[in-house]
Amino acid sequence: MNYLVVAASVALFLLGFRFLQVPAVAGAAIGETRAASAVMRDPTVDEEVKETRLQKASLALFGKLLSMVLRTVVCFAVSLVPLFLADWAGLVAEADVVPLFYSWEVIVATIIAFVIVWRWR
Repeated sequence: MNYLVVAASVALFLLGFRFLQVPAVAGAAIGETRAASAVMRDPTVDEEVKETRLQKASLALFGKLLSMVLRTVVCFAVSLVPLFLADWAGLVAEADVVPLFYSWEVIVATIIAFVIVWRWR
C-alpha cells in the first residue's frame, strides 16, 4: 500500500507538471535564451538595440522562471494529497511512506517517468 501511495503521488505530480505546461514554459525560456544569444552575436545590431533587447529578454526569462517555480510548487502540493488522505484514512503511516520517496527505485522510476512526460508532446 505504501508504494501505491508513492505511485499516486508521483503520478499526480507528473500529471500536474504536464497539465500546467511546465515543459512548455521551460522550452519557451530556452527559446528566449537562444534568441537573446543570437542578438548578442549579431555584429550588425547596434549596441543600444542589443541592450534593449537583452533587458526585455532578461525580464521575460525572470517571468518564465517565476512561472515555472510557482507551477512546480502547485504540482508538489497536489502530489501530497494522496499521502495525506491515506494517512488520514489510516491506510498508511506518513512516517513509513515518506522515506520511500528517497529510495533508489522510486527515484529511478520517477526520472524515467519525467523523461517520458517531457518528451510527450
